[in-house]
Amino acid sequence: MDDVIHKPAPPFGGLRRYGDNVSRPRDDPQVCKSEGCVFFSHTERRARQRRCVARLEWVFILCGCAAQDRVIAVFDVREMGRVRSLNWSFKTLCDNHQDGSFATHNFRRRSLNLCANTLHSLGFKGIKNADNLKPKHVDALVAHWRQNDLAVATIKNRMADLRWVARVSGNDRFIRPENDAYGIPQRAFSTNEDRSVEFERDALDAIPDPHVRLAAELQAEFGLRREEAMKFCPSFADKGNLISLKGSWTKGGKPRDVPVRTESQRATLDRARALAGNGSMIPAHKSYATHLKLFERQMETVGLGRTHGARHLYAQNRFEELAGFKCPAKGGPTAKQLTDEQRERDQFARLTVSRELGHEREAITVVYLGR
Repeated sequence: MDDVIHKPAPPFGGLRRYGDNVSRPRDDPQVCKSEGCVFFSHTERRARQRRCVARLEWVFILCGCAAQDRVIAVFDVREMGRVRSLNWSFKTLCDNHQDGSFATHNFRRRSLNLCANTLHSLGFKGIKNADNLKPKHVDALVAHWRQNDLAVATIKNRMADLRWVARVSGNDRFIRPENDAYGIPQRAFSTNEDRSVEFERDALDAIPDPHVRLAAELQAEFGLRREEAMKFCPSFADKGNLISLKGSWTKGGKPRDVPVRTESQRATLDRARALAGNGSMIPAHKSYATHLKLFERQMETVGLGRTHGARHLYAQNRFEELAGFKCPAKGGPTAKQLTDEQRERDQFARLTVSRELGHEREAITVVYLGR
């Protein structure tokens, strides 16, 4: 170890050529066997880095590079260990608190990993776990995101993930409860644009897999998200005059009830129960991830790839049923054109639609209904 001079190194994956400013073994020609490369043999977290270094060495050897001319990845062990600690802390929190749907859990994990990497790139390299997070770290993240022109919706989603960390870790002092405190503007929703998609009967009948077909029908009839429809278990959800969705099926882990109002909805539920029995719209021998690929492929084949449009159509039809007039996205009166009586009905209908879609805010209905 005394023969090796260590210097600060680029981030993981960066490459440097041997030279005066880079550490290299002086005697051992087998570079990958010397102290000049970083090996992480004590923890599983380092295993991927070790394999990467070894693979790079094989590439250099196969290319015929001489030992003194090889390009190798040189890492600063201390810096890498610190940033990996925060990533690992976030990963552990996500693994131990798997609330919400599969997609929610997956997106949250990716978002928090990006936050950890950003903090490292901003120079905060001594954060070992979520308990070490401080207000200055969130301030730096927000400033960095706004400087790089991230969409307001993306910033708000990442802030929500950080607040989730504050809640489950017990360290709620590092982040403030409101986005206004950070100068994050209100999200600009698109207005009066009709994004609804109607699932034609011929297209649904052309779907080969019955589980995919029934899940698509549930989306259209009840305004469900794709994952909610795929995980839908009729034997549990069907309560007669309503369906009850588990938090593990829904975005954000929020359980909700949706009323059964029409004969078409009842017929779809009966077919789903006959197909699934005590199971869900995912066959018993398949995982969610495997069946999702089949779902996407078959829906794309019949021309129904963007299934979220079915939620828009459900929201628009439900609004008209409750309010007695069409929403602005369907050519109905805008907010400025409403009478006082219509405004009251509009507000009631929007709040009802928001709850049935799994939201809590009236403002989100602008995306589906316009303003």
